[in-house]
Amino acid sequence: MTRFFSFKYVARGLTVLAIGFLIWMVATSELWPMLGDLDADALPIFGAAVFVLTLHWLFPGLAWTILARRLADPPALSTGAHLTLFATTQIQKYVPGNVFHFIVRHLEARRRGESDEPLFWACVGELSGQLVAAGLLAALTLSLAAAGFAPAPVLLLVLLLLAITVVGLRVLQDLLPRLVGILVRLVGSRGRQWYQGIDLKKSPLNTPDLLVVLPLYALYIGTLGVVAWSLSLAVEPSLSLQLLPYVIGWTAIAWTAGFVLPGAPGGLGAREAVLTGALYAVTSAETALFVALGLRLCTILSDLFFFALGVLARSIAADELES
Repeated sequence: MTRFFSFKYVARGLTVLAIGFLIWMVATSELWPMLGDLDADALPIFGAAVFVLTLHWLFPGLAWTILARRLADPPALSTGAHLTLFATTQIQKYVPGNVFHFIVRHLEARRRGESDEPLFWACVGELSGQLVAAGLLAALTLSLAAAGFAPAPVLLLVLLLLAITVVGLRVLQDLLPRLVGILVRLVGSRGRQWYQGIDLKKSPLNTPDLLVVLPLYALYIGTLGVVAWSLSLAVEPSLSLQLLPYVIGWTAIAWTAGFVLPGAPGGLGAREAVLTGALYAVTSAETALFVALGLRLCTILSDLFFFALGVLARSIAADELES
């Protein structure tokens, strides 16, 4: 428990430092004049970014649905019900702590008849799958960027997904027991009910499960990078396509920083600070801030739209049951 509180306070401190860095960057840059000079052609790029990011939540939603349904025997909820549950609980990540969407989703699925054990291991698979996919995506894309690779988007996507799947399967097999131990230590005695009665040394996750979800998580995080690169074109249309692997790689690292800091709601502050610093090395301070803050704005809007779609789907399903 002491370790948990120590990590929590360190995470909060890092989040405050990250936000302070962003405020300093905004204050010392020409961001506001640049925003005033933005061309109207930038608006469609923002609209497209929000639309793509709204759809991109289907990747982690499908991954969690696959894990939860494969591990439950038989599942109490349908595929549509799992996706709807994911959509309506994902917004909880903005509650300070950055873990409440996992907790609320688990509790709501349990209320609807799912068992604790498959839900617990689906969460473990989700956490580990996302971290492994992000790490491998960053390593591969930044290696391509360092080599000066000019990507053919389709070929790059295929090669990245294959590499992440093959290497990630092996990494995940070794990571799962360690992650379970970390989770148990983090939640401590107060969260014992979450895993009480579950054999923590025997994971039901198998290779076919992980084979499916790793590419989905890579697409989920990779889409964020593509959107970030697209936003940079709104202010610097001359940027080379060769910058795409660099932006994807650092977006994956920035996403990871926001993901692992429990004090940052939805990774707020940490993700933007890392991405701003990385982009500042290859573009202007104004462009770096525009991309980082613009990506956050588009992400929040996409979260709201995806939540609204989930509520609508739930309402339609309820109406069909009543009729």
